[in-house]
Amino acid sequence: VVVTGASSGLGRKCAAVLSKTGRYFVVMAVRDTEKAKRVAKEEDMPDNSYTVMKLELGNLQSVRDFVANLKAFKSARPLTHLICNAAVYRPTDPEPAWTDDGFEMSMGVNHFGHFLLVNLLLDDMSRAKGARCVIVGSITGNTNTVGGGLVYPRADLGK
Repeated sequence: VVVTGASSGLGRKCAAVLSKTGRYFVVMAVRDTEKAKRVAKEEDMPDNSYTVMKLELGNLQSVRDFVANLKAFKSARPLTHLICNAAVYRPTDPEPAWTDDGFEMSMGVNHFGHFLLVNLLLDDMSRAKGARCVIVGSITGNTNTVGGGLVYPRADLGK
């Protein structure tokens, strides 16, 4: 299972829960690999249930590199699950931010980066029985974000 944005919010909890089932090996696809390693320890993820891999969705070459590294890591086994969870949410920034490829940050990370990732992995996933791709669209995974219309989301992520 690949989980993007696995070092915080919903991605963090998703990766932790899946790793503890004993049924999945989780690839934590993240910008900050050191943070993800700390998170895995904080969440008590079993050592043999996950790995951390670098993925910067705001850089399309990084997406391509991640896919190449993932394919080398997993060898001939097809990918069975892809959870596209990572996102940036910056509603109060006065000026737009841009990706390395020149796209507005929200579009580049939340949409274009994941679109490329899915497209590069689709052929591989088509070889897996019962493969699934999940696209997450939520700002409620982090308690420090402000929802549209200044609604303060308070997600109950369980224990």
